[in-house]
Amino acid sequence: MSRKSKATLVRTEMLAPQSIPQSVEAQLAAIIERKVADILASQRGGVLEPFFQPADVSTAIRKQQTVPQQRKWTYYFAEWGCLRCDTKERSHVSHGMCGRCSQRVFQRLATIIRTHTKNETMPARMDAVGLAQTALAPSLKLLHGETVTVKKTARRMR
Repeated sequence: MSRKSKATLVRTEMLAPQSIPQSVEAQLAAIIERKVADILASQRGGVLEPFFQPADVSTAIRKQQTVPQQRKWTYYFAEWGCLRCDTKERSHVSHGMCGRCSQRVFQRLATIIRTHTKNETMPARMDAVGLAQTALAPSLKLLHGETVTVKKTARRMR
């Protein structure tokens, strides 16, 4: 007679060691970050993903999703219609919305971003072609057999 083991499978998760934050604010920030990660990792927290993420994060999330998870907004639209106006008469565009509502939401979000970035300093525009030509000029001269003199700039001590 063979005896079956009554062993149970326990799922464990290993976390990287964390350094102890110096201040109360840092401790609070670490606790909040862990709680947010726990919520997003839960079944309910992942339902709206990658809806509210930047493009690179969204792409990484989509690579990990199953096909039904990737198509959830298409299925939502087919069953209930547009997330915003409930119509089924127009075609689904994205995020469970028809074309009209999707465009409206996109324009509103773009306006919000523009409005709130007006006060932020934008990096100065650079002439990328001029910068590249300046950087490559010594190499091009060497390729054509010309002599190149390179000026060394003084380094500042910090």
